[in-house]
Amino acid sequence: ESRLSVPAEGLLPVQAGIASCLNAFKVNGAAVSFDLKTVLAMKPEQRAKWLNKACRSVEEKSASANQLYDVVSSKKIANGVAGKVGQQMLRTLLDHMAIFSEKQQRFLRQESPLVAQFGNAAPVTTAKVVSKPDDDAALRMEEMMARCRTFVRENASSYEERQQKCAEEERQRLAKLEEQEREEAAQRQHEAELWQRSLDIWERAQMTAMDLRAQEHAQKTKADGKAVENGSALALYQHLQISHGVKSSHGDQRGLSVVGGVDVHQLRHHARHLDMDRVTDLLNLL
Repeated sequence: ESRLSVPAEGLLPVQAGIASCLNAFKVNGAAVSFDLKTVLAMKPEQRAKWLNKACRSVEEKSASANQLYDVVSSKKIANGVAGKVGQQMLRTLLDHMAIFSEKQQRFLRQESPLVAQFGNAAPVTTAKVVSKPDDDAALRMEEMMARCRTFVRENASSYEERQQKCAEEERQRLAKLEEQEREEAAQRQHEAELWQRSLDIWERAQMTAMDLRAQEHAQKTKADGKAVENGSALALYQHLQISHGVKSSHGDQRGLSVVGGVDVHQLRHHARHLDMDRVTDLLNLL
């Protein structure tokens, strides 16, 4: 059986029908055949047991749902089946409806021979189409993607608003930094101007003090020079008076009154107003 087994997944319906003649799947050690002629040759009770095993083999991925669908959708599947066995087969088929696709489920519930023949007598527990696990996963994924798209649409405007708000806050921050830099630069410039002004005032004060000291020194020097001149003129007068004394016209011994045409009394009177050049001239004259 393992050597003759041919995979039926992905085959076309005609190919699946040909392969089903060779395929035999085992459920709990028992071979399950999906050949329509083999199934139809079974007795009604054996056919009911076969259907149960076939459904479980499809659930366990040991067989293809298409192979089982080809058998149970056949018009001859209910031939020779009594009411009780037929109802049992219909309940088994309805209990394992999830192994079929949605399109196959609709056909089996509405138009299959088992439903047509035993549907009125068999209680249908649910009218909802049961989806396969893969279909359920795809449906959940689609619902999740729909919620994501809705979330994105609802929050698109708020995202743009937050983006604009962030841009405005960044612009204000940069403007504040620029204003702060300008204020700091102005403060530094003001401090530099104050420092330069203080330096200028200090320099002017130093220059004024130096000028005052220079003027005082010049005045002192001038005063000292005049004192020397006055002292020299007075010393000259005393020297003339002592060393060159002459008699007066009355015969008295008096001080020198005229020397070289210079009135000594006048010299004494103006001694403090003579400069050194005048004194030098007098000395040369004597």
